[in-house]
Amino acid sequence: MHGYCLEKDNARSGIKYVSNLFEDRLPAKLSPEWYFVDKLIEQMEEGKKAVAVLPEKVMYFSWDTPYRKFLLEKGLVEAVIELPKNTLNGTLVKPILLVLSTNNTNVRFVDASDYIGLW
Repeated sequence: MHGYCLEKDNARSGIKYVSNLFEDRLPAKLSPEWYFVDKLIEQMEEGKKAVAVLPEKVMYFSWDTPYRKFLLEKGLVEAVIELPKNTLNGTLVKPILLVLSTNNTNVRFVDASDYIGLW
């Protein structure tokens, strides 16, 4: 697994994750969705974009702040698009689309939560 290793984390009885992007280790407490975003970014080719579908809640957890700040400081976030509830079949979760690319100096925020019938 290029750039990643898994270790037993006795404190949380979970998994620690080592990334080439976030110096040393990702924060000890981090929502699991960000591990997938980190892997997605690492696999993203220069000049290309990637889109992660995430639950809205990960944008508000205080323990995720260092990683979100890291993404912004590195210019990796191009846009955050908020979608309406029930967009994903079988769930009431309000999803967001996190559009990732490199060398971004601004982040676009799009509130599409009032739009229905797009799918």
